[in-house]
Amino acid sequence: MAEELAGVPPAPEFPPSPTEAFSEVAGPSAIDALFGESKFRDYDQDPAPSESPFASRSVPGEVKEPVGISTAQKTLMWIAGSLVALLALLALFSLGTRLSGLLGPAPDVVAAPTKTSTPTPTAPPLGPVAPGEYLWTKLLGGECLNPYFGPWEQKYTVVDCTSPHAAQLVIRGTFPSEDGLATPYPGLEALQSQVNLLCTAPTVIDYAKAAAYTDIQVEASFAATADEWVSGDRDYFCFLSRSAGGMLTEDIAQPQVAPTPSPAPTGSPAP
Repeated sequence: MAEELAGVPPAPEFPPSPTEAFSEVAGPSAIDALFGESKFRDYDQDPAPSESPFASRSVPGEVKEPVGISTAQKTLMWIAGSLVALLALLALFSLGTRLSGLLGPAPDVVAAPTKTSTPTPTAPPLGPVAPGEYLWTKLLGGECLNPYFGPWEQKYTVVDCTSPHAAQLVIRGTFPSEDGLATPYPGLEALQSQVNLLCTAPTVIDYAKAAAYTDIQVEASFAATADEWVSGDRDYFCFLSRSAGGMLTEDIAQPQVAPTPSPAPTGSPAP
């Protein structure tokens, strides 16, 4: 075998491996140069903004404009907001009109019954009226009259009682009645009998003053027919005068007193 190998040329020499080449020429290997332990550091905090790979890099000579919203964009945004609000109002209006149809008509409001106010009864006015000319229906009682022709005149002239006068209306009263206007006409004689007592009552004539005259007479007027009575003429008028035609010189009627009004019926609740 040695003889056989003697004739074989020697093996060629190969160049050294890259690692050995770097080790011999540059010292440490290239891998150690890139990823050696000296190339790694432990950081206790986050990297500074300047070390962040996402930090914007300013280009020398570049002027950056401030970031903001332009006037046109603001106008468009205002218009868009107004349109949204308008659409919302229209939607609410449409919903309200539909709800009234879905829910049906509103129930009728029934007012609670209220009590009618009871009018306060008022007393009739008291006489006498002021001097002047009056229809017989306007006399109230106590008026002194001049001239005087009888109890059935349509008009009378009222004068002051301190002056001479031919007669005096000592009272104007109303016939008493239990049924009010429903009372049928009593008749002329029945009414004449009533006024004889009503006109000569001591609450009507001041007999202390009337005693100064010896010819005092009493006359009265009242409803002479059933039609007048049915129409509501229920008052009587008592006149004092002198049968000989002389004049009276003072007031001989008793002072009038307002009658006590009867209580009005209580009003019923209004429907």
